[in-house]
Amino acid sequence: MQGTLTPKAETESSLKPDAFEVLQAAWKAIRRTETLSDNPAEAKAAERALAFVDKAFVELERKKR
Repeated sequence: MQGTLTPKAETESSLKPDAFEVLQAAWKAIRRTETLSDNPAEAKAAERALAFVDKAFVELERKKR
């Protein structure tokens, strides 16, 4: 059974590309909000949200190895 994935590993490996896609869409939307917002509080909240999404990217990359 060398080379076969366990059900958990198989599920994780199939979900990671989906997670990256969702994070990319979120990052783009939040970045647009940050850039286009006339409200300083909203722009600041978007900045914090971008930092959170960036950390999520780092965690997913770390777990890929």
